[in-house]
Amino acid sequence: MDAIISQLNLTSQDLLGLQISGLAYVVFLITHFLKPRLAFQFSCLILAVCAGLTQGFTFGGVSNTFADMTQEQLYDSGFASLLLIITLIALYNNAKTPLILGYILHGGWDYLHHHSSSIHMAAATPLWYPLFCCSYDLAVALTYVFVRYPSSSESRSKSKTH
Repeated sequence: MDAIISQLNLTSQDLLGLQISGLAYVVFLITHFLKPRLAFQFSCLILAVCAGLTQGFTFGGVSNTFADMTQEQLYDSGFASLLLIITLIALYNNAKTPLILGYILHGGWDYLHHHSSSIHMAAATPLWYPLFCCSYDLAVALTYVFVRYPSSSESRSKSKTH
């Protein structure tokens, strides 16, 4: 295991992010199988919070006007808005497909935003946060890909046939 970790060049902060992600995912998984609707709604809430955190981290508590925004802040703001819209669509339609898309986009965004050698972004996130988000987001997305979750349209059609 130590050989794998050393080849991945993971820092102690990366490992902390993975550990927190694993713990959060176990809680999600238990909730998902016991109360799938609650887990779905909570997943939507978490994704909306991620949109807010994206905004918070990019502005770092500094009050900027639109004219003073850097290119990174414009990208982050646009991405956060897109993430929020996707989340609202998932919640409104009780549909897992937009939620899966949102989690994949957010996980990929955090990975590229903070771990890509070709893209340098200045957002002030904790060092453990990007790998935490990336791993948790992809795990939740894959859960919704492979585990059935009834959408509202499926629920309506079942109730009409019974």
